[in-house]
Amino acid sequence: MNESVLDRPDHIIESELTPLPPRRVRFSGRAFVVCLATLFLFLAFATCGLATLGEAWRMQDLVKRGHVATATVTQIDYSTGQAPTTDAAKWNTANSGSVSSIIYKFASSDGATHIGRIPITPARSDAGMGPPTPFTMLPGTTLQVWYEVTGDRVISRPWSGDPGKRIGFLVVAGLAAICFGAYLAWRAFRWVSQSYNLVRTGFVAEATIITKDSRTEDAARFYVSVGYTSHDGVMRQKTIQCTSSQYQKFESGQTLTVIYPSMKPEEATLYALLPFGR
Repeated sequence: MNESVLDRPDHIIESELTPLPPRRVRFSGRAFVVCLATLFLFLAFATCGLATLGEAWRMQDLVKRGHVATATVTQIDYSTGQAPTTDAAKWNTANSGSVSSIIYKFASSDGATHIGRIPITPARSDAGMGPPTPFTMLPGTTLQVWYEVTGDRVISRPWSGDPGKRIGFLVVAGLAAICFGAYLAWRAFRWVSQSYNLVRTGFVAEATIITKDSRTEDAARFYVSVGYTSHDGVMRQKTIQCTSSQYQKFESGQTLTVIYPSMKPEEATLYALLPFGR
């Protein structure tokens, strides 16, 4: 990875102070990492969203072609080495946090007995999409399930109440995950694109760090205020947000390079903070 601008002794990019745009721009290692991380996040959100939409489609199909049956909880499994519980009298609330799944059985319309499993996760419970809490799902407890038997394959889902509401929730959640992932990707790639264009066509000037400031709002935030004179002869001041590690490398009175759009000289940023270089 290329040497950080902030690690150079004088923190000034002399070559950036003289050439006029357009400039040739080098794609730095930091820009590559940002793009790669953004792509990973988008794929993660998109995968979760598509999986949720797929579950909604399976539920919808189950409602159309499936049947309703009353199932009985037969076993509680734990994620630890503890033996499964098959007797409600052996239930221990101290181990409720390590419950991994609940086993149930039900009889189909042809009299055959089938087995189903309910994974227990905080996300399912918090979203209202999962079964009742493990404290009430003890062996012997009954619950309503929708099921479909296709050849040797049996699909069952524990549902109570209106299934349409749950299907709608899954559709909204799936689309929201995909849209949120797309939004994050758009924001990141937009920042990279703007940074690229700024280095290629922006105006540069020497700036001096006037003050450093750290604030604690919803989280710790770090800022530096710089003063510079833009190409139109106006003295300007700009407060720029940075990371904690970048903040530690800055010093009051330090001279750095700022770069700004030719038509908006008030929107300067530190060249050292951009993911591109020359």
